[in-house]
Amino acid sequence: YWFEVYVQDNGLKNYLLNQTSGTHGYTSTDGGSSWGSASGDFRYKTYISTAGTVRGFTTRYPSNAANNAIIFAQNDKIYTVPKSGGTPTQIDSGLDNTGVAVRFAQLGDSTMWCAASGGNHGRSYSDTAPAADIGGSFPTIAPTNLMVWQNRLFVMSANNRVDFSDVNNPSSFTSVNFFYVPAPLSADHMTGWLEFQDHLVIFTHKTKTIVLGSDIS
Repeated sequence: YWFEVYVQDNGLKNYLLNQTSGTHGYTSTDGGSSWGSASGDFRYKTYISTAGTVRGFTTRYPSNAANNAIIFAQNDKIYTVPKSGGTPTQIDSGLDNTGVAVRFAQLGDSTMWCAASGGNHGRSYSDTAPAADIGGSFPTIAPTNLMVWQNRLFVMSANNRVDFSDVNNPSSFTSVNFFYVPAPLSADHMTGWLEFQDHLVIFTHKTKTIVLGSDIS
C-alpha cells in the first residue's frame, strides 16, 4: 500500500507520524515531481468492515470517563469503540434492518437507542449491564425517536404520541405522562425535535410546538 500526506494551505509543514527503521518512505519538495528517500518507514493501520451503512452514532460519556466511547449502528447491529482508539466491539443485534436511521439518547450511565421505523422496542446499554430492552413501564408502542430533556427520557411514537419518563429513571413511565403533537391521529406527523434555550421544540411537517417548564403541571 502507498499513501501520500500533504500539508494544507498555510500549514507549518510539520508532520507527526510514527516511524520504523527502513527505506521505503519518500518525501518531495516540488509537489510530487521528484521524490527522495526519507529516513524511515511510516506506520499506518487499516481496518476492514463488513459492507453496510452507518445508520447513526453517538458519543457515550458515562460517569467513569475512562469508558468514554463512540457507539454506532451498522445494518442490524450496535458497536462500541473506545474514544482512546481500538477495535469495534459488537454489543447488540436484531435492529430493524430497513435502512432507516437509528436514534440515540443518554440518561445517567445508560445509553439508549431505537430504529426510526418503530420496528423495535427501545434498547439500553451501560458499562455494568449488557444491551437489553428498556424494562419497567417503558411504552409498549414501538418508539421512533428518543431524547433526554429535563433529566427525563422522551419517547416519540408513530401515532403522534410523546411519552416521558420519571426524573432520572428511563424505565419508569407514569400512565399520565404523555401528550400528543399536534393531535391524536393527525396527518401532520412529527418529524423531529431538539433542545433550544432549555425548551423542547417538536417539529411536524407544518408546525412546531415548544414545551416549557420542568414540571408536568
